[in-house]
Amino acid sequence: MNANDLLARLEAVERRRTPVVARYFITNTTTIANNTQTRLNFNYRNYDTHNIVTTGASWLVRAPVTGFMQIHASIMFDLYDSWSPTKFIYMRVVKNDTASVGLFHRNDVNASTKNIYVQADGLARISVNAGDELYVMVQQLSGGSRNLLNDVNWNYIEIAMV
Repeated sequence: MNANDLLARLEAVERRRTPVVARYFITNTTTIANNTQTRLNFNYRNYDTHNIVTTGASWLVRAPVTGFMQIHASIMFDLYDSWSPTKFIYMRVVKNDTASVGLFHRNDVNASTKNIYVQADGLARISVNAGDELYVMVQQLSGGSRNLLNDVNWNYIEIAMV
């Protein structure tokens, strides 16, 4: 065994000892079109112990090891006068572009309430293999496009291998 192989093995052991956790925020203006599934870009890194997240239009988290990944995602829609009578919000985690797990589903946003913020928040624990790719999609049916509130306290994702 040469020095590079030994160093690689030591680094692998150290990575296993360090918890795999990440937290990202949405810091840019994000518009969710009416009745369109939108992939969320949590673009600002708070921490990411193993660099498991790729940001941008193709935002994703890649499982570094086989096990269970826990994802907690939260978004808040900005202040609007009303939502249409046939309103809903659906947020889910997609795994490897096929399977998905629901994070949040709400069928009855109160359309008669004026000037409301609407939050979607959910947690899922997903079985993953090393290399699996996951991302968060949101869809809303409100009668029009809706912006997310520009506030990192409400628009974030927390990821952990558990």
